[in-house]
Amino acid sequence: MPSTNGLELLVRKTNPDYGEWLELLEARRVLLKPHLDSVTLPSLGVVECLASSIAEYHFHSIRSDSPIVKGDGRFSLETQGIFPAAGQHIYTPNSGYHAPPGGIPSPDGVMLLWGLTRSGHWILAEIEFQGLAGHKGRGREKALSVDIQEATPARIVERTKSTAQAIWEELGRAIKRWLKNRQWLYFQMEEVARQVEMEERALSLIKE
Repeated sequence: MPSTNGLELLVRKTNPDYGEWLELLEARRVLLKPHLDSVTLPSLGVVECLASSIAEYHFHSIRSDSPIVKGDGRFSLETQGIFPAAGQHIYTPNSGYHAPPGGIPSPDGVMLLWGLTRSGHWILAEIEFQGLAGHKGRGREKALSVDIQEATPARIVERTKSTAQAIWEELGRAIKRWLKNRQWLYFQMEEVARQVEMEERALSLIKE
C-alpha cells in the first residue's frame, strides 16, 4: 500500500511550519520512490531552462551547449528524474554581454536546479552560464559547466530560494501528469484492442 505519512501530517488545523514541510517532502519522496521506475522521466540534460533569446523568452536545453559536467559521479546530464521547468538565476553584476543603449544585456551567472532522480535521490545542479549577445543582440545564456551534487531538501530550499511547499506541489503536478499520460495510453490501447477484436471476429466468420 502507498505510504500515508504525508496524509497523517496534513490531518490538522494549523498550517505546517518549515520543519514539517521538510517532513512532507520526505513523505512525498517515499510515496513516489516505488513508482519512479515505471514512469517516463526526462533527463536533466533536456531541461529547457537557459535563454536562447532573452528578448523573446525562448529557451534551450542544458545539453545543447555541451557543458563540462562535474560533481558527484553518480549523476550526469543523462540522469532521469523530476525537475522543475525553470531554475533560480543568480547573476554576476557587470558581466557578460553589455548591450548598447536600448538593447537587452545578458549577464553571466549560475542557475540552480533541483531534482528528484529515478533512483530517489534529491540533487542540486549548479549550472554556470555565460551571457552572450545572441541572435540580433537579443541575449543568450550558454551553459559552461554543470556541477551536480546530492542534496537534502533543506539545502535545496536554502540555495534555490524556493519553498518546501513549492517543491512539494511540483512533485504533485508530476504525479498528475503521469496519471493523465497513462489514461491517454489506456484509451489508445483500448481502441487498438477493439480493432483487433473486430478483425479477429471477422476472420472467425470467414472460417465459419
